[in-house]
Amino acid sequence: MAHTTFRVGRLTCHALEAGRQALDGGAMFGVVPKPLWQRRIAADERNRIPLALRCLLVEHGDGLVLVDTGLGNKEDEKFKDIYGVVNEGKDGRTQLEDALAELGHAPADVRWVIDTHLHFDHAGGNTYRDPSGRVTLSFPKARYVVQRGELEFARHTNERTAASYLPPNFESVPFTLIDGEAQPLPGIRCLPTPGHVPYHQSVLVESGGSASSRTSSRPAPICRFPGSWDTTWSRS
Repeated sequence: MAHTTFRVGRLTCHALEAGRQALDGGAMFGVVPKPLWQRRIAADERNRIPLALRCLLVEHGDGLVLVDTGLGNKEDEKFKDIYGVVNEGKDGRTQLEDALAELGHAPADVRWVIDTHLHFDHAGGNTYRDPSGRVTLSFPKARYVVQRGELEFARHTNERTAASYLPPNFESVPFTLIDGEAQPLPGIRCLPTPGHVPYHQSVLVESGGSASSRTSSRPAPICRFPGSWDTTWSRS
């Protein structure tokens, strides 16, 4: 199954599996020593660990809301090898579109796309390469939302950040820009959570006294580990 469904008050939410990538384990766990994290998840011969590309879909009264878009289909084989990308879907798209289809939805059904930030593994699916080679919007009827500061940060990279911010993922996107905390639609709040990047935002879903947050600062490891190490999801 390419999704996990849960409820937040009156809202139905789905964690969509958009594929996997593999990144350096030491970079992912930071100060956690390798002898500890490797007990939970084994690194490959290049010291990479598998990471889920997981997006959030909210069935909202104002239309489907998608938080993050995975890695997309625009990168070449060398890129996929470096980052261990496995996300191919049907008809030249990705596993994200397959997960939507499993729920009975097409890309054109999505009305809101909220990017937590614009790194390629979170915003790469904002656009896609069609069979003719043209790059176009993945969700043509959606309003795309991102922090104004994040878009500017993505456009002014340096030697450390350039590899993560790839212009085809954001330059052609007609964003609705927000500054700081905002509520794009009822029960969906964007909260500044700087750290991973300076203008990162988390998305808080609230309904009927329940809440769930999508922080998405990093992809999710394919394992369970102590909450004190890191977390990608929180619910209350």
